[in-house]
Amino acid sequence: SKEQEKKKSVFDFEPVDPQQVFSIQKFADLDIEERIKTSLRHNKLETMTQIQSISFETVRNKIDCLIKSETGSGKTLAYLVPVAVSYTHLRAHETPEHLVCRLLLEKK
Repeated sequence: SKEQEKKKSVFDFEPVDPQQVFSIQKFADLDIEERIKTSLRHNKLETMTQIQSISFETVRNKIDCLIKSETGSGKTLAYLVPVAVSYTHLRAHETPEHLVCRLLLEKK
């Protein structure tokens, strides 16, 4: 049917079981600058959550979207990591210690 032929969107997913918040996708496997991967790893962020995995390319490609998911599911990073990826070329002279991404992801 035509309903089944519709392209899946970010909103077409089943609610995530709280025990299954994390996806199988790793930040290290993304096609992003090594500096960002290092920053994420430094902050103990290695495995993407379901919502981060689902929304990464949409946000990275600057497609308007609204991310809706449970509290603590990683929505903030779902927005911030792709934005940091988009703007790293503006700060190419910075060292990993000063990388804007690292400041955004720093645990307080």
